[in-house]
Amino acid sequence: MDIKTRISKYNWSRCSVTERPYKSIRNKLTIEKGIVCNGDLIVPPKTMRKIFIKSTHDDIHCGIMQTRCRLKLEVCWPGYCQDVEEYVKNCEKCAEIKVKMEKTLHTWLSENKPRCRVHMDHAHVQGIVLFLILVDSFSGWPEVIKVNNCEAATVKAVLQSVFSRNGVPEVLVSDNAAEFHDTTLHQWLKKIGCVPYKTPPYHPQPNGAAERMVETVKMGLRAYSPDKGLLCGYLSF
Repeated sequence: MDIKTRISKYNWSRCSVTERPYKSIRNKLTIEKGIVCNGDLIVPPKTMRKIFIKSTHDDIHCGIMQTRCRLKLEVCWPGYCQDVEEYVKNCEKCAEIKVKMEKTLHTWLSENKPRCRVHMDHAHVQGIVLFLILVDSFSGWPEVIKVNNCEAATVKAVLQSVFSRNGVPEVLVSDNAAEFHDTTLHQWLKKIGCVPYKTPPYHPQPNGAAERMVETVKMGLRAYSPDKGLLCGYLSF
């Protein structure tokens, strides 16, 4: 007896090992136009599940948890968490772009409110576009802004826009890139009450969730493939 027959007849006696997970959620299962549904979510047949995972994960190569969350907006099936984990762990593209976090000499104290410290970095997506990324260390909120160049004037223009919406942070952390340490830019930052901070040489990734968020965003951008259309259409920023 197949799953559709069991659902339509509500007969769950003598279930096989593969059918038992469906039995545990039998009260939520329905048949809509020949499609098995779990509440409002579609339960795709086994032959199509990898296709759903691939289409959900491969656009920006997000991590296991984000892939699960995005997948469950439309589909769900018993054991989907394990299927997603296996797929992501075996993704060749993710393995290629995975960044090994360097050991650092500096550890930030935990913040207790937004805008205490914001981290800034550029992300280059080869052959496509350039972004300036800002991440709030307390909330992890990312701002990802498309820019045309890495010039200090462009950095300042972006900061003016972001600060006007989110407020001026107490500290702005960046690496040793010249555009982040332009004299005019530093003077402006100090004037508005923001202290620019440069990470130690050879240790550009101070420890903390904000820095990992910067790396996560950059990894997602680098994993993007140009043949999928307009980049911004695939990013939820």
